[in-house]
Amino acid sequence: EKLVLFWHNHFTSSLRKCRDPRLLYRQLDLFRRHLTGFFIDFVKAVSRDPAMVIYLDSQTSRKGRPNENFARELMELFTLGEGHYTEEDIKQASRAFTGYRVEPRTGEFMFLPFQHDFGKKKFFGKESYFSGDDIIELIFTKKEASLFIVRKFWREFISLEPVEEEVERLGKIFRSSGYHLQTLLRELLLSPYFWKRENRGSLIKSPVELVVGTFRSLKIKPKNYLWHVRALASMGQDLLDPPSVKGWDGGREWITSSSLLARRAWLHHFGEERYRELQRSVKPPLWLDAVLILRKEETPYLLVVSPLHVRSQNPFRKFFEILLDPTYHLK
Repeated sequence: EKLVLFWHNHFTSSLRKCRDPRLLYRQLDLFRRHLTGFFIDFVKAVSRDPAMVIYLDSQTSRKGRPNENFARELMELFTLGEGHYTEEDIKQASRAFTGYRVEPRTGEFMFLPFQHDFGKKKFFGKESYFSGDDIIELIFTKKEASLFIVRKFWREFISLEPVEEEVERLGKIFRSSGYHLQTLLRELLLSPYFWKRENRGSLIKSPVELVVGTFRSLKIKPKNYLWHVRALASMGQDLLDPPSVKGWDGGREWITSSSLLARRAWLHHFGEERYRELQRSVKPPLWLDAVLILRKEETPYLLVVSPLHVRSQNPFRKFFEILLDPTYHLK
């Protein structure tokens, strides 16, 4: 599910524009099906995903009047990054994605041949009767496609500053595997940089990681989902409605004066809720075991680095202090 969230922030689509929650649900399911497969196949599937077709206006793209939105974001945000294509490449590629539609009753993808441009297209210096899938395969002939994804994975799992020498090594492995995502993820997590002590706590938890991670770490099932969803939005992460096609910036941008207050308010509420639950419980709740572990001074439980302001010797008070410690926001 962490990878599903990662791809939701990579291949962004918005409920605000799609207006049909079924399409976003299916898109997330598409992400789950492709998590460990080949990235080229993943991108091809996304190009036909109904939520994406609507979100990036492929729905209005037809022969003679191609819409460039999907072709532009395909290269700029999904595969290559800026500087590795020309405006003419975008124009030519957009012709290859004409005729993509969503069937209004079922919400399924459909292809309309009479609205598709079957003519010759010149892309990356090659000329032929390219289809949308052909354009995607040509994109992956560029080395930059592998490095672009490696850097995104690096910023998600290791640190905000990729080490280019290691990026090159991982990119080579990724390319030689045929862009196999499971191979890349395995090599990334086995990289010595993933295990370096200085990279611990170098990233900031997203609101989802903060809220869902807190519940999952303590094996607690939330009772009022809507309240927590609204709390996520106040922290800056309104799920299924990213702020733009770029998604959430993440990193240090998760912490602003208003979002930090919202985070602390949620954590304070969570801690008080546990205290009231403990007072009402006839038998000890499951999460109490995690609180009792905090007696062990050598184990900063729930934290990846040592806390700054945890002083209490009382287990529950110590638990509350950890939730409110600045280091609790790090991963």
